[in-house]
Amino acid sequence: VRALVPDGAWVQLGIGAVPDRVLSRLGEKRDVNLFSGLLTRGLMDFVATCRHTPHIVVGELAGDQAFYDWCDRNPAIEMAPTRVTHDVPRLAALPKFVSINSAVEIDLQGQSNGETLGPLQISGVGGSMDYVEAATMSTGGLSIIALPSTTDDGKRSKIVAALAAGAPVTTPRFAIDVVVTEYGVAHLRGKDLWARAEALIAIAHPDFRDALANSLG
Repeated sequence: VRALVPDGAWVQLGIGAVPDRVLSRLGEKRDVNLFSGLLTRGLMDFVATCRHTPHIVVGELAGDQAFYDWCDRNPAIEMAPTRVTHDVPRLAALPKFVSINSAVEIDLQGQSNGETLGPLQISGVGGSMDYVEAATMSTGGLSIIALPSTTDDGKRSKIVAALAAGAPVTTPRFAIDVVVTEYGVAHLRGKDLWARAEALIAIAHPDFRDALANSLG
């Protein structure tokens, strides 16, 4: 994911372990700034490793007391209301605006579910579509979904032939540029459905690739 973020980018990060891990490494890029609805403790690592003074605009902060104490009156952090942090035209006007979100699962068409685990509601759509839309409109922008290839126990692929029955489509297939797992990068923008499926199978866990390929018929 870090390699996909261009120098000089403005970056939004979603909720979850993967976006937080990415945030902690973004300081290794040149001249990256943040414009996000929520930021977590990885922000401390980002600022500590930056070789420039970053511009950080954020609506909410989530972490422990040490993180809140560090953020308190920190001149690098500009807190803003949702009418600013989720304003699509404002975001789209930022050059190289990159949206980085995660998902529970993503199907072979490129539709992602980031809200439910089976019948259990674990999250919501939040403001993710604001950022995805803005990334699509931004000059040099990019919409990224990053997720592990399997569940924690390794028993289930997160790249699936079809979303679970009743699962919502959090991010529609036309809105995602790139999907990333630990096995590589699938560039989906402009591909037909067959090429999308092939690209996603190539970054699925090897244990599940044959079953996914067979599901195509």
